[in-house]
Amino acid sequence: MTDHPEIGAAGVIYRSDGPYRDKPPACSGMRISPPRDEVEAARAWILLYSEPQKTINMMHSSYELKNIIEHMLLSTGSKTHYICNGACIAAFLELGYECDVIGPNGYFNFKYIGPKVKELSGGP
Repeated sequence: MTDHPEIGAAGVIYRSDGPYRDKPPACSGMRISPPRDEVEAARAWILLYSEPQKTINMMHSSYELKNIIEHMLLSTGSKTHYICNGACIAAFLELGYECDVIGPNGYFNFKYIGPKVKELSGGP
């Protein structure tokens, strides 16, 4: 993730060097990495409910998406019930999505497509 801003639990952390140096500081005290179980839960949602598109989707920030993921986790009885903003951002970046940064939030080149039931069940 060297081409991307540093990610902490609360979201994007701005540094005094690198490509994001001109951005205002945000969540500078939150240098704790996102918990791996939260990143994995976010990755599972992304793989199931979205796919890449050419343009950045400015309709949903990483913070909004983390709330959507949390709602899905609660409704499925998952052991993980909370996703930090940084976990959502890290999951999208790990899966190769592009990211635009506004404040501590990320916006990604994704579109919501609903659950990929056929692919997960092995059906036609």
